[in-house]
Amino acid sequence: MLEFEYDCTNLKNTCKNACWHTFCGNNDIGILHWDSDHADEHRKASGVDQRPCKNKDLPYGDDINDSAEEFPFASTAEGGEGASLRCISKKEQRRQGGLVGDWVKKNKPAQGQAFKLFLKKDSYNDIPVCVDPKKNCFNDGKQFTFNHNTGQFELQSAKFIPRKRDDGSDIPTEDGVGNQEALDDLLGKHR
Repeated sequence: MLEFEYDCTNLKNTCKNACWHTFCGNNDIGILHWDSDHADEHRKASGVDQRPCKNKDLPYGDDINDSAEEFPFASTAEGGEGASLRCISKKEQRRQGGLVGDWVKKNKPAQGQAFKLFLKKDSYNDIPVCVDPKKNCFNDGKQFTFNHNTGQFELQSAKFIPRKRDDGSDIPTEDGVGNQEALDDLLGKHR
């Protein structure tokens, strides 16, 4: 299986968004599937195409962070409706696009091909929701999503819920609660 080592060093807000979605939004993302053929459809379904970070009537963006980032990525089958959104700077958006673009050039994923995303060791140490989501799954007022039923953008609420095994039982953690396996997967502790 392909692996994508995601370096958070200069991508703090995109990594915060990925960790929020994975750990706090109860969206058990461990494996993604490349689907760049439908990226535009996924962007539309996520609400990014409505430019929420440039809308002065919404509280999420500002003069610097005026570009909407979605996770899962629009270029994956998991992207689109239900994606977590966060406003980031255009500079960070370009860096993130470069990181993904470089990975695609190197790995040449086929449409539908599965890949594992994990954060580069020590690149996320100053992002509390990535380091210890059990203590840091609170919305800083910048995590939002598009509600298709209402047609509105809404703040996301944390749903840190134990990850389940295939048989339906909880995956235990040190304190008996939470997505430790998902945390380990994303943070690369098995490497």
